[in-house]
Amino acid sequence: MGKLENFKNTFLLNLYACTKIPLIVFCNPKVIEVSDQRTVLEIPLGYKTKNHLNAMYFGALAIGSELSIAMLAVEK
Repeated sequence: MGKLENFKNTFLLNLYACTKIPLIVFCNPKVIEVSDQRTVLEIPLGYKTKNHLNAMYFGALAIGSELSIAMLAVEK
């Protein structure tokens, strides 16, 4: 899958998130890879997603795991 396809998937994910679930846009996920077997998303560890222990908030981790499953379902 090329960079253009990843950009398209990221754009569609953010477009859907803006209209339905704005918290997804707050975490700023990027699609790295989508295939029949797996989906790879990247959520940056920054001010918005990092807690006081310099680890990612559980909510951001849950958003990433739910989105990876949802991307597989959308591709099917």
